[in-house]
Amino acid sequence: YCASTTPTFSVDTACQIEPAEPTRIALTTADNSTGSLNIITTADATIRTDLRAETKDSVPFYVDGLLYILSRFGFDRLDVLDATSLALQHQISLKDTCVTSTNPQSVAVRDDGVLFVPTYEDTGLQIIDLTKAPGQNLVGRVPMQKYADADGIPELSLTITCGHVVFVSAQRLDRNNGF
Repeated sequence: YCASTTPTFSVDTACQIEPAEPTRIALTTADNSTGSLNIITTADATIRTDLRAETKDSVPFYVDGLLYILSRFGFDRLDVLDATSLALQHQISLKDTCVTSTNPQSVAVRDDGVLFVPTYEDTGLQIIDLTKAPGQNLVGRVPMQKYADADGIPELSLTITCGHVVFVSAQRLDRNNGF
């Protein structure tokens, strides 16, 4: 999947990173053993609690009518829900046999619907295509090990997209020296 040459990118228009005024807020909560999904309606501050069981380390992301629930350390899973009905559309394993947990950190959605998921415990940026059949969604990895420090892991955390360009942060924490 890796390109043989380094691609160049150009951003033709300004990226809209600031969200529109929210009408609903998805909130995941946890008590260190279980978690849940809650929805807050901003107009009247109504809170619908415990709508769906989640892991104790889940974070929500919303893009274009879909709610992504990323189950992080030890769970390594991405659930894709219809943002209105909360019906499960996809459940994607982000596990990798090379590490105990990939510990996915965020989700970025490119304008063509392809997802990018950075992993904190692995060395690659996972590429996911929801149009592929279940179990075939992971279509590639962008190797990021060259951005690591002495411990060999780049600790990828935040991703955002602007058109076809994906921005990724690497924390480069030195695990050999207590982070």
